[in-house]
Amino acid sequence: MADAVAVFSEGTFEEQIQELVNYFARGLAEDSRAAYIRPFQDALLTPEGQTPLSQDAGRKKKVIGMVREKVVGLGEGNDREIEGFFNLLNSHLVTLFTETSELEPHVSALVGTVLGAPETFTGIKYRVQYPQIIQLIQ
Repeated sequence: MADAVAVFSEGTFEEQIQELVNYFARGLAEDSRAAYIRPFQDALLTPEGQTPLSQDAGRKKKVIGMVREKVVGLGEGNDREIEGFFNLLNSHLVTLFTETSELEPHVSALVGTVLGAPETFTGIKYRVQYPQIIQLIQ
């Protein structure tokens, strides 16, 4: 959990979600990015009179679940960016989904995605998978 604290020390939840979404939006054509990002921007907004996102664990779970569902590959980044993306995403998943029954489907989906990455990513695949697998067996 110390790793999660270090990862979370930079930026708000909203800023971190935007970073995760922007990472995957990189691979899209310029004219497709806004449409891709819009649902996440909308989910991060707090309508007047509602509980702020920072205090609403249910909404945070929904938002991080939306991000996880969009992860269909390693994205377009160097090894450090790929590892950082998955570390940040895993940290949020582990923090928000405290019950194994809630966490397991998300982590299993990510493990499957990482395993499906091309063989040219073997080194980074193992660095990304290790924390995910540890979460499954804890």
